[in-house]
Amino acid sequence: MTLAMRLMALVHRNPGIALAEAARMLEVRYQQLRQVVLSLERRGLLIRRKEDVYRLYPLKARAKASYEDQSTKPTTSPEQAIATHKQGLDRSIPETEDEVKLRLFRYFEERGAQVEVRYGHLQGPDLVVFQGGRKLVIEAKGIGKHSTMQRNYFLSVLGEILRRMSDPNARYAVAFPDHPQYRRLWNRLPAWVKRHLRLTAFFVGEDIEEVS
Repeated sequence: MTLAMRLMALVHRNPGIALAEAARMLEVRYQQLRQVVLSLERRGLLIRRKEDVYRLYPLKARAKASYEDQSTKPTTSPEQAIATHKQGLDRSIPETEDEVKLRLFRYFEERGAQVEVRYGHLQGPDLVVFQGGRKLVIEAKGIGKHSTMQRNYFLSVLGEILRRMSDPNARYAVAFPDHPQYRRLWNRLPAWVKRHLRLTAFFVGEDIEEVS
């Protein structure tokens, strides 16, 4: 598991953890971890906020209290802004591929699974889930800007998951934002093909649904 993956798992278990404390728990140098944090922050997967010390939160808070006028006390604390954003995001459909991966990571981790997740363009399966002696391999896509892009994403992810099918004992799945176009495309895929490949789909929105 990469340092970025270990850090994401740690922050999801300990929202608001101090950067220095995270470095101590992961047994890495502060500056080394800071570079990983900056990379994840640029991709919208973590927020690094200066409070009493630098603290880390899962997900990127877009709605922040303004501190431009230092003479005016903000009406919303940083903690409230982050909590409000997270509640709103949990009700919405994820847009990017990394957001889909992140929600699946949280979904499986909350159910006691061991999860390996690769963000960005790291080589390997997007997610590998180990639970109860079983292995599940998942390839994910983001929402896409229009229907043509969504069709291309759908065909692309099918090709990616087929290339991952090297373990006859594993299960395989694809994952999409819970958008009607992706559901229509999945429903058009012949049922016998899905059964033969033991392939399912996860639709990620306010809730996560696995469909065969």
